[in-house]
Amino acid sequence: MCSSDLFFTAGRVALDQKNLPPARKLRQFAVVLRQAFQQTGRMCLCGVLAAEMSGLPERVARGVQAFFKENEVWLTGVLAAGRSAGQLRFEGTAEHAAEALFAALEGALMSAWTFQDETRIQRVAKLMLDALEVES
Repeated sequence: MCSSDLFFTAGRVALDQKNLPPARKLRQFAVVLRQAFQQTGRMCLCGVLAAEMSGLPERVARGVQAFFKENEVWLTGVLAAGRSAGQLRFEGTAEHAAEALFAALEGALMSAWTFQDETRIQRVAKLMLDALEVES
């Protein structure tokens, strides 16, 4: 795991320690990703490795999958809590919404890395999260 991947984990842990509503927690998670990119100038190593899954040793491939799953499980919990609280809306299951959201954020990291433009992370996160939030 590289330093940007550690930001994901540390960021999730820090967010869980705060008493934030689910919608706010998702927005803060996107901030964590952007800050990781700003500090490292790189996308997460697991995202890079995922592009090469077929050529990875089995142990490394399992680690990459575990990293993705860990983030998706966390997002699933936040999304489910947000739906239950009436703060978030989405079609289908929280698991599928988490998969889509994490894929979008990983793609945003890849795009930011390609163009060295962290605002791409912010724009993708805003688009995705605005679509999920229930208007008050």
